[in-house]
Order: sequence, then structure tokens, then C-alpha cells
Amino acid sequence: MDSTGNIYVADTINQRIQVWDKASDTWTPMGSPGTETGQFKEPYGIAVDDTGNIYVADTFNQRIQVWNKATNTWTTMGSHGDEPGQFDQTSGIAVDDTGNIYVTDTFNHRIQVWNKATNTWTTMGSHGDEPGQFDQTSGIAVDDTGNIYVTDTINHRIQVWNKATNTWTPIGSLGDEPGQFKEPYGIAVDGTGNIYVTDRVNHRIQVWNKATNTWTIMGSYGIDPGQFGMPHGIAVDDAGNIYVADTRIDRIQVWNVVDAVAGSDVFVDNTVPIVMCTPGGIPVNGWYTADIPVTLSAVDEGSGIGSILYSLDNVNWNSYTAPFTVSMEGMNTVYWNVTDNAGNSALGNIELPLDKVAPTTTASLTGTKVQDTYYSDVTVTLTATDTVSGVNYTEYRVNNGSWIRYTGPFTLNISSNVSYRSVDNAENMESVQTISFNRFISPERIIGGGTISMDTMYGRQPTPTATPVATPVTGGTIEVTVTPTPTVSSSPTPATSPSQSASPTAPEQDQSGFPVWILLLALSVIVVAAGTYFLFFRK
Repeated sequence: MDSTGNIYVADTINQRIQVWDKASDTWTPMGSPGTETGQFKEPYGIAVDDTGNIYVADTFNQRIQVWNKATNTWTTMGSHGDEPGQFDQTSGIAVDDTGNIYVTDTFNHRIQVWNKATNTWTTMGSHGDEPGQFDQTSGIAVDDTGNIYVTDTINHRIQVWNKATNTWTPIGSLGDEPGQFKEPYGIAVDGTGNIYVTDRVNHRIQVWNKATNTWTIMGSYGIDPGQFGMPHGIAVDDAGNIYVADTRIDRIQVWNVVDAVAGSDVFVDNTVPIVMCTPGGIPVNGWYTADIPVTLSAVDEGSGIGSILYSLDNVNWNSYTAPFTVSMEGMNTVYWNVTDNAGNSALGNIELPLDKVAPTTTASLTGTKVQDTYYSDVTVTLTATDTVSGVNYTEYRVNNGSWIRYTGPFTLNISSNVSYRSVDNAENMESVQTISFNRFISPERIIGGGTISMDTMYGRQPTPTATPVATPVTGGTIEVTVTPTPTVSSSPTPATSPSQSASPTAPEQDQSGFPVWILLLALSVIVVAAGTYFLFFRK
């Protein structure tokens, strides 16, 4: 806080500082994330001198930075360590009228003072719970006479160093009564010596009145004006107005002493609402497979939510009153615009890919075909399409066998029943499709290469194949015995010679394809009978 009423804030998580100009009612951010000069890593403390120079505790960069208003340049001071001028997480910072700098060196459990005249650092304090000892120093302030005020956070107290006597005085203890603290953090002092403390875990501030030596509690936990969530920084101006960094609620609050007389509080809300978009269902490989119910919710712990709007095309906006459904297949984007009562808007969007339909697969057969029968090997080609998430894989099986991943056209040489289906990238599975065909095996293959059953030829279930045997007898006649032999060939086998001995006859069985063998047997009988006649009987 400077003498003209401008406000300076360490915007910790955004890795920057912000300055509010009272005259124009505008905020100006300064800095960015990083380790270079003018960049920050979670700054916590901030101070300003009478000429407008800014001092920042660049906490996790283990240093402080000073912005010179006249030259508009940043200067860094310090590094990581425990020597004078080195730090283990700087937290609070203050500056006096002569330009001396006061810093809380948090995890070195001490404070350090930079003397501008001598350009030297002096350390004060050590780890412990005695007066002048600390357990994590946080906030720091200095008054017009050079007295130093420090929040001794984990010791749940503050300590005051009296410059005149060079002594430390602890004030407070653990608790929630007036003058008791739970991890106090920020501290400030006004021109009359009154002390202002953010009692962080008690979610309040406390003010010590020097004249009456009494503590006054202000605030409680909550989101309404005058309520707090883990407040950190605090400042007070010459008029007695109090400025509080309401950390968990992401805002600052201003207690106006004039309005307080009338019984009202004034606060500033510069924080956008927090929005949560919750789609229903569980995506598979990033894809939803059913209509998606979408719920929007928002919270603004400052001024409160003013309106919630949503859009499915970023053009036409609707007021959100209840969950809505996304049902269009493809890549959907839900947009939202949530505004609080102070006019701060939160914009955002989420992508919701949706694929509800399984792929479509077609099968085609290639080969020599007459009517409904193929007279050559048959090539099967499967083609799958999915215009949304895309085809993941296709699989098939032949004659109810095992499923096989399809990698390209395949060839079959027997009559077959082919089942197939496809799965897309959303794991939608197509219902099983089927295609069948008859494969004819020509008699030429039988005569030229051996025996192939007619069942195989016509794609029927195999049946026993009859093998003819002829036996010569005297008297000019031929006795022929037919022996059914239960052998089934899936590949050609040598034909049986007519001179082989006949086996004992077996019970008659169904002879599929038997007419061909009748022809062969008849020819064999004629040849044998004619030969016998000419050799033995014709003289």
C-alpha cells in the first residue's frame, strides 16, 4: 500500500505481482514465471517505499527483487544458502524510510536486514522458542522508529524487537481466543503503533490497540464480505483502512474505516469464478459411446455467481439451468462463459468425442463361378468402414473355427461358411455377418490324380469310399466282390488294382458318388472277361 492508495499484491500462483491504480481503478500485472531478472517463482511478500519502488520476496527463487520506478528496471539480491544475504525461502519483506530492507528468511528461522548505507546484510534470530528465536518466520513490518514486528508462525505468536533496548518481546500463544493465534502469517503496524495480524488458520484478523493494550477479532471463516479463507498478507493505510489478501478465496478485502462507522464493510473482487464441467459416462480410448449428459457448476467465493452460459458451437449461447445432453456423433466441443456479480468472467471449453455406431463390413468373393457353384479356389475380401472414430480391426472365422484378425484377402479351396465382424476405435463391435459358397471339385482331378470322395467334391460331410476288387474263376465267368472301405481322402490316393484279393464284405453303406465307381467297375469287368476268353477258351 503506498501513500496515494495504490495497492500492491504478490499474485503467488500466477508467478507475478499486480498493482491496482486507485485513480484509474485498473490492475497492472508485472513479471512472469521464471528465474531471470523480473521473473518470479511463487512470490509471497511485497512492499513499496515512498518513491514508488517495489520490493518483492521472490520466495522459491531464494532471493528478493527490487523494481526501480525511475529506471523501470529490476535488480536481484541474494541466493540460496544460510550465510548473510543468502536465504532459504523468503516470505515477508518490508522497507523503512531510509531504504533499509527487512526480510523473513523462513526456513533459516531468522530475519535479515540490508543496510542501504553500508550495503551489508545483518542476521537476527535463530531456531527455537525463546525470545528472539523463531520457528518459520513469515510476515514482517517496521515502524517509524525502527522497531521490527515478526510473525513467528509455528510458535503461534508474534515477536517485537525494540530498537532502543535491543530486546525481543513475544506476544500471543496457540489458541482461538483474542490474542491467541494459529499460524499467524501477515503483519502490519500503523503510525500510532497499533498491530494488525492475519490469524491464518483461525481464518480471521486480529488488531492490537496500543492505547488500551487489547486485541480485537475481525472476521470468521466464509466467503461473505468480512469473512476469510486462510488470509496471508495485510496492510494498513494512514486513514486506518485495512487491506487483506484473502488467499484461499483468491481476492483481497478492504475494510473501510469510514463505512465501518456506518456498520458496513467494503471489499474488492477481482477473481474469476471457478467452473467445473462434468460429462457423464466413461470414455473408451478417448471416445464416448452413448449420449453424454453434461453438468456445469461454478463457485465464486467473492461476489457470487451472476450467470452461467453454455454453447455447442461458440456462437449460439444458452442459459444453463440443468444438465444438458450431447448426442451428435463426432468431435463435440462444449463452451462456457460464467460471470460473477462483480463482472469477472471465466471462459472455457471441453472436447467430447462421441461414436455410438459400430463399423460396417462388406464381403466379396472372387473365383470362377457357374450359377451358384465355384469351379476354382475362392478369394474372400473384407472391407470395413467407420466414418467417426475409425476402424480398429476386422476379424473372421471359417466354418465356425477360431477368430482370425483380417490382414488382407485370403483364399479357400473348399465349400465354406465365412463369418466376419469389425470393431472401431471406440470399441463398438459390429454384429456377426456371414457369407457362404459351394466349391466344386471336378472329376478330372479324381481320374487324373487318384480317389477323392464325392462328399469332398460337393462339399458334403465325408462318407466311406468303396474300393472294387475282382477275382478270376474257372468256367468262363467272373465273380466280383465289392468291399466298402471306410477311407476318406482329402487328397488323391493311388487307385486299387483289379488283381487285388477281395476283403470280406462289409454291411452295405451309403455310397455317395457311387455311379462313378460303377462305371469304373463295369469297364474293369469287361476287360478282364474279354482277356480271359481269348486266352483260355478260344482255340
